[in-house]
Amino acid sequence: MNAVMYHYVRSQTRNMPHFRYLHIDNFKKQLDYFQNVGHLISREEFLEAVATKKEIPDGFLLTFDDGFKDHIDYVLPELLSRNAVGLFFIPTAPYQSGRLLDVHRVHHLLGHFGGSEMLSFLLEHYKSGSLPFENIPEFHTETYSNQENDQATVQFKRVLNYFADPAQQTEILNILMGSLLSEDELFAGLYLTLGDLAEMHQAGMVIGSHSQNHRVLSKLSPQEQLTDLTNSLQFLDNILDVIPVKTFCYPYGGFHSFNEFTEATLMRLGCQLAFNVEPRMISSKDFIERPSALPRYDCNMFPFGTASMG
Repeated sequence: MNAVMYHYVRSQTRNMPHFRYLHIDNFKKQLDYFQNVGHLISREEFLEAVATKKEIPDGFLLTFDDGFKDHIDYVLPELLSRNAVGLFFIPTAPYQSGRLLDVHRVHHLLGHFGGSEMLSFLLEHYKSGSLPFENIPEFHTETYSNQENDQATVQFKRVLNYFADPAQQTEILNILMGSLLSEDELFAGLYLTLGDLAEMHQAGMVIGSHSQNHRVLSKLSPQEQLTDLTNSLQFLDNILDVIPVKTFCYPYGGFHSFNEFTEATLMRLGCQLAFNVEPRMISSKDFIERPSALPRYDCNMFPFGTASMG
């Protein structure tokens, strides 16, 4: 089984010349490619694999992160027309706060202004050595290595998403957003509504957790991780009917983004599967021995998966 990861899938963006997304036409072409070389895994095949853990279907399992409105507007019709299941991983904080997640504030700042301009703004608000996670080697070497970004964009994302602690990240982004963009305008229509989630659930899609606040979980204390994961999973349990399989995927992904405590906590909270970002196939051995860190490919590793610019 090949699990494939997607984020933004849409037809266009407005006023964001640097924004990266997968155009719906290329998404359709990629699904055609998957069906030509194999097949798209159905809901029945996926649930059978989870139940048996022995006969893993040899096909493509499609997963979608971050709970974007794109996923019901553009993705769901394609999946239904092809009898394919989608796993949709939802960060739950926006439904409670009514605000953009910090990770998406980063995306939109970069999309509007580009890496060079945003890095210049950022350097005015922090000094090298002032960030608590700046000296973790993996945060330098293992992050954004498979993305086609210029160095300024990579550095901007690393500083805010990895090197800073959550309070610093939010503080800096409050300053940048307040100076440059209207957060209320960006929030409107970005995320799936609760009604959308219910519709997708009823249509046979699998709704899973992407944590509450989309933080790098390995940077959080055990208690902070427990609170975040518990709140997210409980929120989804409360708003949806019976979920056939409880799933999770790690924000950002990669083994540097979570730790043994994260995996153990997810299993203790009843998660049957958790998805990492690691470019290889899922085997029966993975399902049996480490269902808490299943590998996923980025869609850009397959034909037609390269991001368009806004």
